[in-house]
Amino acid sequence: MSRGALAEARGARQAERAQQRAARVNAQREPQQRTIEPPMQPVAPQAPPEQAGSRPGRLTPEERRALRQQINEAGRDVYRPNRP
Repeated sequence: MSRGALAEARGARQAERAQQRAARVNAQREPQQRTIEPPMQPVAPQAPPEQAGSRPGRLTPEERRALRQQINEAGRDVYRPNRP
C-alpha cells in the first residue's frame, strides 16, 4: 500500500469512529430531550412570621438567659473534660 492509501484508510477509520461517537452522544441526549416536565404550580404567598401567630423576632431578656443556659449545659455535655 502506498502512503496515500494508508492515510486515506486512516482518515476513513477516524471518520467512522467520530460518527459512532456522535451517535452514542445523541442516543444519550435523546431521553433528556423527550422528557417534558409539567408546568410548575404557583405557590401561594405565606404570611410573615409575625402575622402567622408565631413569636416575635426578638427574644426577651428572660428568653435570652434561658437560651444561654441551655447552650452552656449542652456545651458541658459535649466538651466534658476527660479525667482518668
